Amino acid sequence: MSAIALLVAGASLALAGGVNRSLPLPPGSRTTHKGPTPLATDTAVTGTAAVYGINDNENSNGGLGCRAYYGDGTSNDGWPTTSQWVSFNYIWQVNYNNIQNSCSQYGVPNNSDDEMNDLYNAINNVANQYNVDHRYILAEILTESSGCVRIITTGGPSTGIWNPGLLQDYDGYYTCNCETVNGVYNEYGETCGVVTPCPADTIQNMIREGAVGTSNGYGLASLINFAEGQGASDAQTFYVASEWYNQGAYEPNVGGSLGANCYASNVAQWITGCTAPAAC
Repeated sequence: MSAIALLVAGASLALAGGVNRSLPLPPGSRTTHKGPTPLATDTAVTGTAAVYGINDNENSNGGLGCRAYYGDGTSNDGWPTTSQWVSFNYIWQVNYNNIQNSCSQYGVPNNSDDEMNDLYNAINNVANQYNVDHRYILAEILTESSGCVRIITTGGPSTGIWNPGLLQDYDGYYTCNCETVNGVYNEYGETCGVVTPCPADTIQNMIREGAVGTSNGYGLASLINFAEGQGASDAQTFYVASEWYNQGAYEPNVGGSLGANCYASNVAQWITGCTAPAAC
């Protein structure tokens, strides 16, 4: 697929990941409906990147520590291969306290024990349904929202594009925080405020929108397929998908440098056991 310049999703907080979230669908396929419609990109991961079934203890290695990565996402440029990724339970356990206390930075209640359990289950449910590696979803959540179920919505009225939820997805619907923050408004005019507790269904749908897509934007599953179709292989497929998700554009092409905002580098660090990714 050729590189395309796409809409800028508006300013967002560095703590929430980067600038843009996911990729908009081609203009002719977008909808003006702003409700929880069936996903336009309801796509599972296929090919060699697909993961079938859930194994919380995939790899027994202890991780690679924290270091920045540069280049095209391949092992030739020093990026971790999937065989060097740690297990889902390893990532979850070493980051558990940080995830549970991640909402305080936004001035909202931290995740409860029940919400942590719902978050854990929701990641695995979405991963299992759409063949997305659950370690990758968790690494993306850590990059985008630190795991706060009441994460603020980024984006803004200037573009008409909002990025809500645990994966700060493109033009999404589900959120447990409808508050106005720094000029960023909830797209649907809801008055839900800060929702406590955050319902399990909402947590799962926030993850589903980012992992699979919204009515107006591609999710991680489609981007993984696109990257593999463009020639990416092994872990590079996921790092390229992350770069595209963050940039809001199919750029760089596979083989290009994944350097914007340290985003893909951060994903690679989370997924190999780091708890405080090094800046690049």
